[in-house]
Amino acid sequence: VLMNISQTTVAGVIGTYAFDKPSASSCCSRGVTQSLCRSLTNSFGSICFGSLLNAILSALRVLAELARESAIEDGRSSNDDECACCLACVFCCVQCILSCIEDLVQYFNQWAFIFVGVYGCGFLESGELVLNLFEERGCTAILSDSLARYVLVAMVIFSVALCGIFGALLAAFKVVSFSVWATVGISAFVGFIISAIMVNKIQGAVKAIIVCYVDHPSQMHKCHPADTEAMASAIALVFPEATHFNVCHSVVV
Repeated sequence: VLMNISQTTVAGVIGTYAFDKPSASSCCSRGVTQSLCRSLTNSFGSICFGSLLNAILSALRVLAELARESAIEDGRSSNDDECACCLACVFCCVQCILSCIEDLVQYFNQWAFIFVGVYGCGFLESGELVLNLFEERGCTAILSDSLARYVLVAMVIFSVALCGIFGALLAAFKVVSFSVWATVGISAFVGFIISAIMVNKIQGAVKAIIVCYVDHPSQMHKCHPADTEAMASAIALVFPEATHFNVCHSVVV
């Protein structure tokens, strides 16, 4: 829930900056405080509902895994390997299906939370608006790809390596009493956690910018002409079919 609150807040700030730059010009500006307040009040129910869906699917997947292991153990204790194998295969298939559904829900939840943060819509309404918006714009390929994925992964790897080197230096100069490998491992793990949290927020901000651009390209061009033109060129290069938008379309909140 806390991660989704921060994700929704970031989306709200990006939405404000995209269409009303002066209102989100600093860390304590009106756009930041209003986005945080909206996430903690009006949109809090939608955030909890989306988080609940993920939790339910995760719980069902874990139950399927426990049932599969239990079937295997029962088969060994009763010497009925054939029945245990059949039950284990069934639960394995159920677990695989639930895992796929969980991944899909988590992915589309990210886009739905963007709409919740930018426009203040309900969770179910946001999920429908995401699909309708990208279908009407003819750029559904953007939904299935992440423009910043490779850059963000490289950032995580670089952060982990940098923290590992820092840990090795601490151990080499005997600043800490742990062994070299323990210090490197702890430092790399801390670097991974911090960079993963930061990268998650950057990824959410990128998706919020894409949503704002796809929904209101002309309005974004008025506020950020140079950035909008650069982004349009990049999207046209990667997704040639996503070059024409109906700028008259708008999302009704």
